[in-house]
Amino acid sequence: MIKIMLTGANGFLASNLLDRLKKINCEVLLIDKKKNNNIIKNRKYKFKKIDISKKEQLKKIKNCEIDLIIHTAAVQPVKKIKDFKNFYDGNVKSTYNLIDTFGKKVNKIIYSSSFSIYNTNSSLKNIKETYKSQPRNFYGLTKKISEDLLIHFSKIFNYKLVILRFDGIFGKNQNLPGFINTCFQLMQKDKKIEIFNKGANRRDHIYVDDCSQAIIKSIALKSNKDEIINIGGGQPIAQRKIAEFIKKKLNSKSKIILSKKKNKNFSGDVYMNIDKARKILKFKPKDIFYNLNLMAKKNEK
Repeated sequence: MIKIMLTGANGFLASNLLDRLKKINCEVLLIDKKKNNNIIKNRKYKFKKIDISKKEQLKKIKNCEIDLIIHTAAVQPVKKIKDFKNFYDGNVKSTYNLIDTFGKKVNKIIYSSSFSIYNTNSSLKNIKETYKSQPRNFYGLTKKISEDLLIHFSKIFNYKLVILRFDGIFGKNQNLPGFINTCFQLMQKDKKIEIFNKGANRRDHIYVDDCSQAIIKSIALKSNKDEIINIGGGQPIAQRKIAEFIKKKLNSKSKIILSKKKNKNFSGDVYMNIDKARKILKFKPKDIFYNLNLMAKKNEK
């Protein structure tokens, strides 16, 4: 039986992953700096309230037997945080503390990274893993530094490493900002929605269930080298089409305004190439309209 530590257990991605982990033969130790009874209710998982940015707190569990760490904990750019230290402590320092405490003990680490390590200020289509990283903000910079730390110490401690770079995650109970989530929130209230660049920009949003699929497949992945893998929906699509579909599904009276204004974050099409994920993980994301329809049904409940 594989023994797994899951960091950021209260987070959007981790809480969705728990249902899939129940289907494999494993023990799971949930780690988060806040206790959330809704997450651990009616589950057999152990939970420890630990802030991994504080190394002394990790001493509480340093003797636990852990085979695999799934590291999803992170300080997200939910709002404009201008202080680099917030991102550094929550992302870089936390990652180093995990490595320093468990790097010699674990067999594998799966790290939840982000497409933010790429420079998205311009139009970047079909970005491959080999594309030069140029983080455009503090968040992306700390994710890249964390990747480099994990890669460096994998050579020293000899653990297997899988870095998954996610792009545009969406789904029910989403606690992160995002275009699709905003569309649902506004259209459920029949409020107008303004889409920049006339809604022509293409992004490759991925449903949270498909992200969990990628993590589960990474657990089973046999590889003799560090792997960096882009994870997206595999279906770049204009934001206008997404908004129109959601409006129809919700039978919303919202007005979609196709503005000429430029999006400060994405001046053109920005999406990643997921050929590697398809090849080595056998990753098969579902059709985006299937997932949007599923999300619409869940939002009705």
